[in-house]
Amino acid sequence: MILFFKEIYLTAFIIFFRFRGSAWSPEWNAGKSVSVLAFIEEAFLLGIVSWLEVLAGERFVPHLPKGAIAIAFVALCATNHYLLVIRGYGIRFEQEFTRFKKTKKYLLVTSCIAIIVAVITFSIYSISVFHRFFHIVPKS
Repeated sequence: MILFFKEIYLTAFIIFFRFRGSAWSPEWNAGKSVSVLAFIEEAFLLGIVSWLEVLAGERFVPHLPKGAIAIAFVALCATNHYLLVIRGYGIRFEQEFTRFKKTKKYLLVTSCIAIIVAVITFSIYSISVFHRFFHIVPKS
């Protein structure tokens, strides 16, 4: 099961790496992919924090400053870049991916997209529940 999620993570890198890949250099494609992955991971973490506060019934992270969110995003980008580009896990998997059978490619890409949609939906729903629970009215 862990291997499957590892392959899903690496497939996400490949999807964003190859998206409009001919328009940019490989370095830009890697950076683009790493950034999108960090954005998705950060959205998931914010959703988890929202649910932890709702379940606890109190806000233990009173207000996340935009700077803290930016620092977390940069840290996730750096971690993803190290693992996927510098250590080469993502680049090697991109080369291996072309040799996979069509059914395995389809399974990985479909699963990856489903998980990304689920994470984004979870994050949006979590933040809306958080706002309702703590009676937060967004500024207009």
